[in-house]
Amino acid sequence: MTLFYLVACFVLGVYLQSVAGVPGEYLLLAGLLPAAVALLWRRSPGVRLAAVCGVVVLVGAARYQATVPHPGPDDAGYYVGQQRVVLRGVVTEAPDVRDTATNLRLSVSALDVAGEWRPVGGLVQATVGRYPEYRYGDRLDLVGRLEEPPIFEDFSYKDYLARQGVLAVIYRPQVTLLARDQANPLVALLLSLRDRAQEVVTAALPEPQAALTVGVLLGVKSALPRDFSDDLQAVGLTHIVVVSGFNLAIVAGFLQRTAARRLGPIGSALVAVVGVLLFTLMVGASGAVVRSAIMVSLALVAVAIGRQNDALNSLALACGLMVAWWPPQLWDVGFQLSVAATFGLIWLSPAIEKWLERLPLAIRGNLAVALAAQAMTMPILVGNFHLVSLVSPVANLAVLWAVPFLMACGFLVALVGWIWAPAAAVVGWSAWLFATWIAEAVQRLASIPWAAAPVPQVDSAWWVAYYGLLWLAVHRRTPDPGARQATKSVRRGLARRPRAALAA
Repeated sequence: MTLFYLVACFVLGVYLQSVAGVPGEYLLLAGLLPAAVALLWRRSPGVRLAAVCGVVVLVGAARYQATVPHPGPDDAGYYVGQQRVVLRGVVTEAPDVRDTATNLRLSVSALDVAGEWRPVGGLVQATVGRYPEYRYGDRLDLVGRLEEPPIFEDFSYKDYLARQGVLAVIYRPQVTLLARDQANPLVALLLSLRDRAQEVVTAALPEPQAALTVGVLLGVKSALPRDFSDDLQAVGLTHIVVVSGFNLAIVAGFLQRTAARRLGPIGSALVAVVGVLLFTLMVGASGAVVRSAIMVSLALVAVAIGRQNDALNSLALACGLMVAWWPPQLWDVGFQLSVAATFGLIWLSPAIEKWLERLPLAIRGNLAVALAAQAMTMPILVGNFHLVSLVSPVANLAVLWAVPFLMACGFLVALVGWIWAPAAAVVGWSAWLFATWIAEAVQRLASIPWAAAPVPQVDSAWWVAYYGLLWLAVHRRTPDPGARQATKSVRRGLARRPRAALAA
C-alpha cells in the first residue's frame, strides 16, 4: 500500500497547488521540515512514512507549478488577439472530422506578424472546412486571427484545451498545404491502417451497426449517430465505444500466445508490450487508453519475470506516472472515469459480489462489476453531465457479453477487407449479428421514460461524505479473512480476468 499512499499524496499536492497557487520558493522552504523529520526519525517506520508523504505532497505541488503556462513571445498563445497572423505548423494528431468542419491540432514552428517571421512554439487548434481533407503530418500555413478558446455557461472550452497544452484557436483560416508526411512516419502508418479498417467496416455493414463496430474495435466515436450516442449515455454504456483495458488485454493476449512458442515468456511479453504500445498510438493516446496500456504492460512484465501482479499497485503507478508527466491530466474527465471505474473493480466489486452470493455466478460477476463501476463513477458523471442512468446494471448485463464477440468479428471483417474488400461484406454478417443485438438493447432500454434521471449540481462535500459511507459499507460488510483474500485475488489477477479487463 505504500506506493498507493505516495501516489495519492502526489495527486493531492497537484490538486492543492491548483487551488492555492503557492509560490515555488515557499514550497521549497516548506519541504525542509518533513525532509528533516524523515531523516531524524528514519528508524520509526510510521513517522518516516508520514514525513515522506509530506515531501511528496510538496513535490506534487511543485510539479504542477512548473506546468502553469506563462506564454511569452516564443509561444503562439502570446499572439492571441492580433488582427491577422500567418502561422506555420504541422498537424500532429489525427484530424477530428465533424459533419461540416474539421478540427486540426497543429504544432506551430513559425509565425508571421506584420511581415516578420518569428520562430515560435506551442499548440494551436484550427477549425477548417470539411473539404479539402487534411491528414496527420501535413505542413500548413494558416492565415487568420488567433483567439482565446471560449468559456460557455456550463463548460469551459478554454480550460479543456489548456489541459492539453492548447492556448489558442483559429476559426476558418485561409489554409495553404505546403507538404505532406512531415510528422512521425510510424504514427502516420498506424493512423492510415486505422482509417482503412474504418472504411472497410463502414462499407461492409449498415448503420448504426458499422459505427458501433468501429467504436468498439477502434474507439472511434465520431461516426456514431447523435441519437445513438445519446442513447448510449442514457443507459450507461458509453464505455463500450472507448478503448479500454479489455481491448488492450485482447491484443496483448493474442500477441503473447502467438509469440510464446518461439520466443519464450520474456520475448513474448516484449512482443505483447510493443503491440500494446502500437495499438495505443493507433487509437489515439487518450488518458484512459494510456492508463490501460501501462497497467496491461505491467501485468505482462510481472507474469514474464514470475512476479505476482498487484492491480492496485499497477493502477497507482500508472496514475502517478501520468500525472507526474502532465499534471493537468488530473482534470481530464475520461482519465477520472477510467481510474474511478478501475479502482471500483479492484476494491468494491469483490464486496458487492459477496453481497450477491445467492445469485448465479455468471450474473453475479458481471453485475458486481457494473454496480462497482457505477458507484465509483457516479460523482464524476453527475458533476460533469448532471445525469445518472437508472438502467445501467441491466444494460451492462444485457450487452457486455456480446462486446468481445463484436470486437473479434469486427477485427475479422477489417482483416478480410484489407485482403479483398468484397469478401468483407460476406463475413460482415457475424459482426452485424452482435452489433444488432447491442444496438437493439441500447435503443429499447433508452426508450424507457425513466432510463436516465437528471441530477442538479451537488456540493463536493456531499460526494466526500458519499465515498466515506461507501468505504464504511465495504469494510463493515467484509470483515472476514475470506473477503479480504477475495479482494487480494482480484487485485493480483486483473489482467487475467476478461470481465475485469473490460471495466479497466
